[in-house]
Amino acid sequence: MKVGPKRYLWKRMAASHVSIAFLVIVVLFLGNATWNVYRGYTTAHKKEMLAKENLEAVVARAEALEIDIARLGSEKGKEEEIRTRFGYGKEGEQMIVVVDEKESESNLPEDTAWYTRFWHWITDQ
Repeated sequence: MKVGPKRYLWKRMAASHVSIAFLVIVVLFLGNATWNVYRGYTTAHKKEMLAKENLEAVVARAEALEIDIARLGSEKGKEEEIRTRFGYGKEGEQMIVVVDEKESESNLPEDTAWYTRFWHWITDQ
């Protein structure tokens, strides 16, 4: 049996700088490809979630519009919409405005001196 340089040829080739550099380049290339696939996946997943949210919003809006169409199909619904949107009323109806009572200008009693009222009037504004 011949023992010589052929026996260690594979070990020497695997440990050479050229083969190690080649393996590093292959690993970097495969890592870059994997990273690009992962980025594409995350982008597609985000777009899918956004599309689902938009679809849910459109379906909810369509349901609301169907309810509005059904409500506006009746005479009472039309009248209600005209009253709320345009502020119209039937003939003979009058508008009543309810106004809260205005609180007194100051919480001071009436028998307070004029200069004290004047001072509170200046500082409260």
